[in-house]
Amino acid sequence: MTTSAHETPTTTVPTTDLGAVKLGLVERSQQVRRFTEQLCEPLVTEDYVIQSMPDVSPTKWHIAHVSWFFETFLLTWADPEYPSYHPRFAYLFNSYYNAVGPRHCRPKRGLISRPTVEETYEYRQYVNEHMLALLDRLDGPRLLEAAPRVTLGLHHEQQHQELMLMDIKHVFSQNPLYPVYAAHEPVPVATVPTLEWVPFSEGVSWIGHEGPGYSFDSFAFDNEGPLAVHGGWRIRAPGVLALGRLVRHTEPGLEGTALLGAAGRRLVGDDPERAAQGQPGRARLPCELL
Repeated sequence: MTTSAHETPTTTVPTTDLGAVKLGLVERSQQVRRFTEQLCEPLVTEDYVIQSMPDVSPTKWHIAHVSWFFETFLLTWADPEYPSYHPRFAYLFNSYYNAVGPRHCRPKRGLISRPTVEETYEYRQYVNEHMLALLDRLDGPRLLEAAPRVTLGLHHEQQHQELMLMDIKHVFSQNPLYPVYAAHEPVPVATVPTLEWVPFSEGVSWIGHEGPGYSFDSFAFDNEGPLAVHGGWRIRAPGVLALGRLVRHTEPGLEGTALLGAAGRRLVGDDPERAAQGQPGRARLPCELL
């Protein structure tokens, strides 16, 4: 990510209906921002502030960071005199955007008790109000310039929605009381589809995004395409067998089968070489960029 507070993405929303653009931005902003807070509803105050390992961020940090993103790359861009909610929040809630200033040490995010959770939500509300006010007064070319920034920020917030869930699950996993984020009824075995293998042949493929990068219906980050601009990438992948549905590591019939999960981590099976070195079983899928 190389966007700075004063850079303008070159791709704009491909429409001339400014009323539809404005309405779409407002509705989408409210929907995404509201959903972030809905994801936090099962939590209590103490849950928001724990950092259970360096790669986990506290929930409080996530909900503040995505607001900082809109302050930095939308509100300050639109109005250099924008009154920031707190002058030190830019330091606390920047993640890795070095071009816009220094940042707090990531592994120490869980040591920050202030701002409080309540103050963090007040910060979000402050940013929400300023975003809606900005969209209300923008018109013409300036609205079309702002639209990619809003769309980018909303997809960035959706990324953090996923991270929030992943992080709070790790936080709960460290608790011997085994708290549950969301209780649900087990799926009856009779309704689980039959386990099937789906073959993928070895070959060379093109990867990359082909659509307009900032439209409402088709979005991609700049490093994903579009193919017409970046030329895409050719990748050679080996032939593989993939399971046709999600599985658990205790799935009957998979004993002794080496399954590759995220980052090539083996879900089932063993890696004798790593085991001999006292390391957990792991393998990588050998894809090669051409």
